Formats: sequence, structure tokens, C-alpha cells
Amino acid sequence: MDGTKTTDCTQRAILIARLEELIEGEYRALQMQPDLRDKIEAMVRDEFREYRRATNTERQQLTTQHDGLTGERIWLLQAHYAGAVPLDLLKTEQDRIARQLSAIETRLAATDIEVDRFETALHAALDYATNWSKGYVLAGHHERRLFNQAFFARFEVKDDDLSSELAEPFRTLLDPAVAEAAVQHAADAANADGDQRRAQPLADALIRANEKPAPDGAGLKETLWCPRQDSNLRHRLLKDPILWLSPGCTQMIVTQAL
Repeated sequence: MDGTKTTDCTQRAILIARLEELIEGEYRALQMQPDLRDKIEAMVRDEFREYRRATNTERQQLTTQHDGLTGERIWLLQAHYAGAVPLDLLKTEQDRIARQLSAIETRLAATDIEVDRFETALHAALDYATNWSKGYVLAGHHERRLFNQAFFARFEVKDDDLSSELAEPFRTLLDPAVAEAAVQHAADAANADGDQRRAQPLADALIRANEKPAPDGAGLKETLWCPRQDSNLRHRLLKDPILWLSPGCTQMIVTQAL
């Protein structure tokens, strides 16, 4: 035996320099055009505006219900002390009121989303998606690793070809369905009756964008926009740890060590 180690691996080795070229090409190919970036931001901001309007109305209704139940609770106690309400009825009614108040408080907390911070995060994410090619080329080795880990879920190399999977929120923001919805939204906005003809294209786009298999075997198909506050890596890159992630994607998958 000559001491040469053999394996069953059929994958050809690829030079690091060539791999870097392939990844640079991936950044160029996926970079968002400025015009599309503006359309997507305008569409999402309009959706946020509608969300604020609906949420404010709901909060007013819930607050009114909460105040009414609190007043009813006080009235029952007063009636009990006056001998008008027996103890067993008081307990039953107080339990009912407590359940209703708990449900209302849970719903109020759910509507208390910091939309301003989401809009800031959206702006930052779109800025990166529009400029990341130049940023990656100019970055040093360590910064390139951070770029790859923040923007991509994985790279796969086969022979001399590279394929990639974007991480959220970029996976959704750069989905063709979202681009199509943004273009339609801009066209609708240019018409006087655009609001009447537009049927929530962003919601439709998110559904279409997530019909493809979600990474990590995520069971839900609907993309949720939610805060991400546990990633030092993303905090360093985006200067604000708030990002949008799909269900099942709470951890970044990195299959390369660039």
C-alpha cells in the first residue's frame, strides 16, 4: 500500500478563491433593484397603515369592554355587601368576569405591536438587499462570514455550480410573488380607484411565497413578521436585532464556514 487515503466521496475539490467568486456572483444575481425596493417598501408601509387603523379601532372596543367588566365587578361586590347577591352567585359571576378580562388583556397585548420598529427593520433589510453585492466585495474575510450567515440559510456547491437559500426576511422580500404584488400595488396606487380594486396583494403574495417548502421542516406556511432579539450576529450586521422570520426558522442554518 502507498499510504494514500481514499474515500467514497465523488465531490471534486474546489478552490476557496473560486468559491468566493461563486458567492460574489450569487450576491450580484440576487441583489434587489432600487426601483423594486421602493415599490416593496411602499406596499408594506401601506399595509402597516391599514394595520394601525384596524388595531386602533379594536383597541378602543376592547378597552371599552374592559372598563365595563371592571365596573360590573365593583357593582357585584357592592351588591353582595348590601345583601342583594348571594355568595355563590357572586363567585360564579366574578369567575366569569375574570375569564373575560383575561381574554381581553391577552388580545390587547397581541395588538400592542411596535409597528414603528418593524418599519425601521424593514427599511434596514431592504437597504441591505439593495446594496449587499458591493458590501460583500469590499468586506474582509471575517465580515464576509457575517454577511453569509446573516443573509443566507445555506450554500450548496456541486462541481463548479453554487446554489443558495436565503434566510428570512430576505427569502420572503426577494420572492417573485412579493415583487409581483409590489408592482401591482404601485400600478393600483397610480389609479384613482386603486384602493377599490386592490385586494390585499401583500397578504396574497405572502401566501404564494410560502407555498414552497419552508426550511427546517417548518409546519406553518404563513410567514409571520415577528421580532428577533436573540442574535448577536444580526445585531452587529443590521444595527437593530428586529427581523422577520418564518415559523420554524428561529435558528440560522449555516452549512459552510466561509
